[in-house]
Amino acid sequence: MFDTTPFSTAKPLPEQDVFFEPQTIDWISPTLSLQAGFLNPAAQLPSQPGDVDIRDHGLFAAGLIHVVAPASSIELIPVLDTYGRGDLYTLTKALHHFIRRSVADDAALTGSVINLSLGLHLPPNPEASGLLPDTTDRVVALEAAMLAAFGFDINVVAASGNQSDEMTAQPAQLPAGYPNVIGIAGSNAARGRSCFANRGDLAAPGGNGASGCTAALELCNGDCTNALIGPILPTTNGASGYAYWNGTSFAAPLTSGAVALLLEQSSGALLPNEIAARLNDRALPAQLPPADTSLGAGILNLRQTIFPFDTHLPILSRP
Repeated sequence: MFDTTPFSTAKPLPEQDVFFEPQTIDWISPTLSLQAGFLNPAAQLPSQPGDVDIRDHGLFAAGLIHVVAPASSIELIPVLDTYGRGDLYTLTKALHHFIRRSVADDAALTGSVINLSLGLHLPPNPEASGLLPDTTDRVVALEAAMLAAFGFDINVVAASGNQSDEMTAQPAQLPAGYPNVIGIAGSNAARGRSCFANRGDLAAPGGNGASGCTAALELCNGDCTNALIGPILPTTNGASGYAYWNGTSFAAPLTSGAVALLLEQSSGALLPNEIAARLNDRALPAQLPPADTSLGAGILNLRQTIFPFDTHLPILSRP
């Protein structure tokens, strides 16, 4: 997965490639063992007033993958800084590096999943920034990385984004909006759309905001019934190692975990198109107005998706 990281290293950072160090999150059960990556970003972005420290974002998302697919091997590759910002060059370079390693190790043949709990934000005036009008809705470098992953049978799951409000769902951001990427919207406890969620091919639980409905992802402090719970690094003030959070950033890793589990149960026999079709065909219908298709095929249904590979998960009947 490509995200932020709370981990640090004393080793010098590589000039070209990413290197990894093992990390163990032993305050959750089962214990999460992951490979924490380190690399040099192309740009060091200055902090701005109001920036929020979200370095635990990647670990939180990794914890959600782990709870769904505890036997999966997870790499956390940092392409975003402490405040959740990054550059396109670093992201695409890291993606191609991962794809190359997966192919060389035959991991793509047995099942690899790329989780992207991030989205591309184009400048307000893209033409002035040198982006041609016919490429602003494509972003060729990122699209090429997504096509490369698909060409090597690597599954890609991406968050649709949190730019919407209660009345209108915005289109999915990139890369969730690409055809060969499974774009994941957020669903709430009422099986509707998370109030901040953009449109997606499918949905998974994403929460619904800490207080009322907001147009942006927000941290949830205290006992929040409209958020997900996941691991963060404990701090010196006695934090428990868990936090509440919401957003499509966390609906995506729940889906990535489902894809990883399906690959595991099927011994890697399913191709990305087959996995996407299975997720869609077995999704739980959303409780939305008839004309509202913002959650795509519906809400992720893990039991239906895995059955009959894992007979220990009872199949549920559709309402």
